[in-house]
Amino acid sequence: MEQLSYSRMMGQDQAWTSGRGSDDVVGPRQEFARRFTEGIRKLARNMQGDHRKKTKKLTVKIPEAAVLAGQWLDRSYPGIRAAAAVEPPRTDGKPLVLGFRAVDG
Repeated sequence: MEQLSYSRMMGQDQAWTSGRGSDDVVGPRQEFARRFTEGIRKLARNMQGDHRKKTKKLTVKIPEAAVLAGQWLDRSYPGIRAAAAVEPPRTDGKPLVLGFRAVDG
Protein backbone atom coordinates (compact mmCIF):
# COMPACT_ATOMS: atom_id res chain seq x y z
CA MET A 1 0.00 0.00 0.00
CA GLU A 2 1.35 3.37 -1.04
CA GLN A 3 1.82 5.99 1.63
CA LEU A 4 0.06 9.28 0.71
CA SER A 5 1.55 12.59 1.62
CA TYR A 6 -0.37 14.98 3.84
CA SER A 7 -0.99 17.46 1.00
CA ARG A 8 -2.51 14.75 -1.19
CA MET A 9 -4.72 13.48 1.62
CA MET A 10 -6.03 17.00 2.18
CA GLY A 11 -6.84 17.45 -1.52
CA GLN A 12 -4.31 20.15 -2.28
CA ASP A 13 -2.98 18.30 -5.31
CA GLN A 14 -6.34 17.52 -6.92
CA ALA A 15 -5.37 19.05 -10.25
CA TRP A 16 -2.26 16.94 -10.44
CA THR A 17 -3.98 13.70 -9.41
CA SER A 18 -6.87 14.21 -11.87
CA GLY A 19 -4.41 14.36 -14.75
CA ARG A 20 -4.96 18.03 -15.50
CA GLY A 21 -2.29 20.61 -15.15
CA SER A 22 -2.69 23.56 -12.83
CA ASP A 23 -3.05 25.92 -15.82
CA ASP A 24 -6.12 23.99 -16.98
CA VAL A 25 -7.81 24.49 -13.61
CA VAL A 26 -6.89 28.15 -13.15
CA GLY A 27 -7.56 29.13 -16.78
CA PRO A 28 -11.37 29.19 -16.60
CA ARG A 29 -11.24 31.17 -13.37
CA GLN A 30 -8.94 33.75 -14.90
CA GLU A 31 -11.16 33.97 -17.99
CA PHE A 32 -14.23 34.48 -15.80
CA ALA A 33 -12.46 37.14 -13.73
CA ARG A 34 -11.33 38.97 -16.87
CA ARG A 35 -14.79 38.92 -18.47
CA PHE A 36 -16.43 39.90 -15.19
CA THR A 37 -14.22 42.96 -14.74
CA GLU A 38 -14.78 43.96 -18.38
CA GLY A 39 -18.53 43.75 -17.83
CA ILE A 40 -18.35 45.89 -14.69
CA ARG A 41 -16.24 48.50 -16.48
CA LYS A 42 -18.68 48.56 -19.40
CA LEU A 43 -21.62 49.04 -17.05
CA ALA A 44 -19.82 51.86 -15.27
CA ARG A 45 -19.04 53.59 -18.57
CA ASN A 46 -22.63 53.25 -19.78
CA MET A 47 -24.04 54.62 -16.55
CA GLN A 48 -21.78 57.65 -16.65
CA GLY A 49 -22.64 58.28 -20.29
CA ASP A 50 -26.37 57.83 -19.70
CA HIS A 51 -26.20 60.16 -16.71
CA ARG A 52 -24.52 62.84 -18.80
CA LYS A 53 -27.06 62.45 -21.61
CA LYS A 54 -30.00 62.69 -19.23
CA THR A 55 -28.55 65.74 -17.50
CA LYS A 56 -27.95 67.44 -20.82
CA LYS A 57 -31.51 66.71 -21.99
CA LEU A 58 -32.97 68.02 -18.73
CA THR A 59 -30.99 71.25 -18.87
CA VAL A 60 -32.43 71.83 -22.35
CA LYS A 61 -36.00 70.86 -21.42
CA ILE A 62 -36.34 72.74 -18.11
CA PRO A 63 -36.25 76.26 -19.66
CA GLU A 64 -38.71 75.11 -22.35
CA ALA A 65 -41.06 73.79 -19.67
CA ALA A 66 -40.74 77.02 -17.68
CA VAL A 67 -41.72 79.07 -20.75
CA LEU A 68 -44.72 76.81 -21.41
CA ALA A 69 -45.80 76.95 -17.76
CA GLY A 70 -45.58 80.74 -17.81
CA GLN A 71 -47.78 80.89 -20.89
CA TRP A 72 -50.36 78.65 -19.25
CA LEU A 73 -50.38 80.71 -16.06
CA ASP A 74 -50.82 83.98 -17.94
CA ARG A 75 -53.97 82.81 -19.73
CA SER A 76 -57.42 83.52 -18.41
CA TYR A 77 -59.69 80.53 -18.07
CA PRO A 78 -63.40 81.16 -18.73
CA GLY A 79 -65.72 79.79 -16.06
CA ILE A 80 -63.06 79.75 -13.34
CA ARG A 81 -63.33 82.45 -10.69
CA ALA A 82 -60.89 83.32 -7.99
CA ALA A 83 -61.79 82.07 -4.50
CA ALA A 84 -61.94 85.63 -3.12
CA ALA A 85 -64.71 86.56 -5.57
CA VAL A 86 -67.00 83.73 -4.40
CA GLU A 87 -69.39 84.50 -1.57
CA PRO A 88 -69.52 82.04 1.33
CA PRO A 89 -72.69 79.94 1.51
CA ARG A 90 -75.57 81.32 3.58
CA THR A 91 -76.52 79.15 6.50
CA ASP A 92 -79.77 80.78 7.65
CA GLY A 93 -78.90 79.60 11.16
CA LYS A 94 -78.84 75.93 10.17
CA PRO A 95 -75.59 73.91 10.28
CA LEU A 96 -74.04 73.12 6.89
CA VAL A 97 -73.43 69.52 7.96
CA LEU A 98 -76.30 67.76 9.68
CA GLY A 99 -75.50 66.88 13.27
CA PHE A 100 -72.51 69.23 13.44
CA ARG A 101 -72.68 72.38 15.53
CA ALA A 102 -69.84 74.85 15.77
CA VAL A 103 -68.89 76.02 19.23
CA ASP A 104 -68.24 79.73 19.48
CA GLY A 105 -65.31 80.30 21.69
